[in-house]
Amino acid sequence: MNAAKLLRLYASGKRSFCEADLSNADLSGADLNGASLRRAILNKVKLNGTDLSRADLRRAYLNGADLCAAHLVEADLCAAHLRRAILTAADLSKTNLREADLHKAKLIEANLWKARLLKAKLSEADLYKANLSEADLRGVILTEANLSGANLIEANLSFANMSFANLHTTVMSGANLLKADLRGADLRGAILTEADLRGADLRGADLTDADLSQANLSEANLNYTDLSQANTEGVIFSIPNLAEVNLNTSVLDEELMASATTFNLQLELPPADLVAFLERQVDNT
Repeated sequence: MNAAKLLRLYASGKRSFCEADLSNADLSGADLNGASLRRAILNKVKLNGTDLSRADLRRAYLNGADLCAAHLVEADLCAAHLRRAILTAADLSKTNLREADLHKAKLIEANLWKARLLKAKLSEADLYKANLSEADLRGVILTEANLSGANLIEANLSFANMSFANLHTTVMSGANLLKADLRGADLRGAILTEADLRGADLRGADLTDADLSQANLSEANLNYTDLSQANTEGVIFSIPNLAEVNLNTSVLDEELMASATTFNLQLELPPADLVAFLERQVDNT
């Protein structure tokens, strides 16, 4: 099927185009709102600015497709193939991308507000300044992805694999990062206020200048983590997991240091003495 025939059939009222082969077609700017393209072959199709809101694209093949500025609000892309697809500035709010393959896809400044990305594959994807606020990213694979400057406020990233991802200046206030894998991640200047990082793996992560105020790092693995200049006011730490942590000149809350609920100890040390105190506690464990 070619683009002209599909558009003609759509204009006549037809909505089902399941398994249609439209590889390399140009559908830029077309209105395909609500169309059913389940398992359709759309590899390298041009869909710039195309309206695919509420479209059914389950298991569709969109590898290398150009979806720049496309409208995909509430579309169903469950298990879709989007490797190296271009989704720059696309509107994917409330879109279902569960188990979708977005390896090396470009989602620069894309809107993924409240999108469902459970177990989606986004390794090496470019999500620079993307809006992922309140998105469901449980179990997502974001290894080596670029999320610099992205908005992940109140996103659910529990059990996500974000190892070696670029999260420089990313905003993750109130995000759920329960048992997330953040090994070797670049979190310099990231905002993690009130984030839930319980049991997270932060080995080798760089949190220089990060804002961790009121975050929960209970049982997190912080070995070889760099917290230089980080704001850890009100943070819940687990002392046994602070071995080999660089806390040089980090901003710490005196109330947190004296909190029995945080350290299970009665402490009355000024911030300047905290590093030495932690070293003694680690040596004694």
